[in-house]
Amino acid sequence: MPLPLIRPLPAALIALITLHGVALPAAAQPVQLDVDSVTLPEVREHVEAITAEPRPDAEPPTNTPARTVFMPIRYANADELAGLLDDARVSVDGRTNTLIIRGSDRAIQQARTLVERLDVPVRQVLIEARIVIASDDFSNEIGVRFNAARRNQTGDTRITSGGTLDADGLMVDLPASNAAGGAGVAIGKIGSYLLELELSAMESENKGEIISSPRVVTASNQQAEIKQGVQIPFEQATSSGATSIAFREAVLGLVATPQITPDDQVQLTLAINQDSRGEETPEGPAINTQAVRTHVLVADGETVVLGGVFEQTRRDGVRRVPGLSDLPLVGQLFQRRTAVNDRSELLIFVTPRILEAPGTPTNAIESEP
Repeated sequence: MPLPLIRPLPAALIALITLHGVALPAAAQPVQLDVDSVTLPEVREHVEAITAEPRPDAEPPTNTPARTVFMPIRYANADELAGLLDDARVSVDGRTNTLIIRGSDRAIQQARTLVERLDVPVRQVLIEARIVIASDDFSNEIGVRFNAARRNQTGDTRITSGGTLDADGLMVDLPASNAAGGAGVAIGKIGSYLLELELSAMESENKGEIISSPRVVTASNQQAEIKQGVQIPFEQATSSGATSIAFREAVLGLVATPQITPDDQVQLTLAINQDSRGEETPEGPAINTQAVRTHVLVADGETVVLGGVFEQTRRDGVRRVPGLSDLPLVGQLFQRRTAVNDRSELLIFVTPRILEAPGTPTNAIESEP
């Protein structure tokens, strides 16, 4: 019940109220309460009602009536945006990806501004890859051919492995200096036409082969994966003692995660593996694995070249003179054994291109208050 303001509170009552954990509000004039006909719990209840802070979910004041706004979200996730809106009541219709916002004009305007800034299409990146098996000769030639772009007119080195290139060319020798080889990364802005010419010349001279030219489009900060290979079956024992057939992948895989920077460059996280079937073991065939992983920053349209994954094969053969090589005793005089060691390198040319996605800010559709 309402308490009439008739006289100052006694000091003893103020101390008693404070002892129960209730802070009295500050006022320009002393607070006067008639407590002769009320109990202490009633006094405390009224004081708490005066001092209580408004709840976040409380209805707006009557002088600012609440309105409801429906905001269809085009590109973002409505549930994620709802977690960023604190000044209004927000519901989400997952079926239509729509925010249902109820609040004051000020809260709705703040929500509208936030949605217009965040509900924009994510820029996409076209990732073009050319996967090449090349001989050592071609690896050296392509490195030397573009090596003139390494120095500027003052003679200063413009590029190192893992750096960037201002000129239109590739900058480093791709193969490693030792036979074992090692993963290397070279970055250069190679024109598409020039690169196509080099790769076509490589194939025509039998110095290499383009084994795959995949393309994939992915959004910024989203992973794209390309795989090409086989699944090798092997027997696997179960807990009951029986055997089952399982599969292991032996693939050439490329995993790329692009991130578009504000100045229209692309940060690329690249992981390449080259798997092949190895020796037979009692548990099944082994898998030979070679991998390259790197993180580079390139401009739109630049080509990243990854090398250093080598494969060495030995071919043994016998050349014979027909007829004479089959003669007893002297037949070996007409035979010659040959051994050829071939070493090839896996080169991967990766070119990211930024795609502009059209889009307009989301328009809110208002309902009646």
